[in-house]
Amino acid sequence: PAPRPHLIFHNAAFDIPVLLRAHPPLRSALFRAVDEGRVHDTKIMEPLIQIAVGSSAVSQKALVLSPSLAKLAAARAGLQLEKDDAIRLTFERYLDPRAHIPADHLRYALSDAVATYLVYKSQVAEANALVASCDSRFPIYPAATARYGLLSETIQVKGSLAFAWLEQFPLRVDTAQAVRLRDRLEAESATFEAALIYFGWAKRGPRSGKFKLQFKKLRAILKNYAAEQDPPIIPEFSE
Repeated sequence: PAPRPHLIFHNAAFDIPVLLRAHPPLRSALFRAVDEGRVHDTKIMEPLIQIAVGSSAVSQKALVLSPSLAKLAAARAGLQLEKDDAIRLTFERYLDPRAHIPADHLRYALSDAVATYLVYKSQVAEANALVASCDSRFPIYPAATARYGLLSETIQVKGSLAFAWLEQFPLRVDTAQAVRLRDRLEAESATFEAALIYFGWAKRGPRSGKFKLQFKKLRAILKNYAAEQDPPIIPEFSE
């Protein structure tokens, strides 16, 4: 069978949802590519390379940064990208397949695609060299690259997509359930405090009514228990 294509993005967690909104039938093909480790991300790979190189070769200020595609294109491919917002942010106007896409937009998309591909080629070459020369003091799973991607890129891409998906569902608190839980815990706490007071292990202040544990009595109980063990346990308590 013919090899399946690999897809290269700069910020797949942003681009893939955009593609799916524009053309939902891509869903199964894109998800299969993600699952099979055929989706790559220059935005993710760059900090992974920095981590692999280590802070001894990269300044702490630069460590674990995700440079823009424009900066990566200049540094890794010698390309100068023009990030014109008037073009970059207006592609949605042409979602209709019948719409005419202006030449400026096509050139912008082409230059971004070429830059992303060349940047990733450079990143992969460096990452492979790092893996080949790796002298880690930690054990590395023999098939780590096959399972998790080069420098763990595959699993990082999946994680970034998962977080992007979760951001669509803000956390909500079930206030009714929270009130029921609070009331139950308060009742259990009151019962437990009453039992401790009944057995003389705690008391309430005569004026404040504040609950206080009788630590000396608890310590005596623990000492007696420890002395009865075989062999005896001799705890040390600071007075």
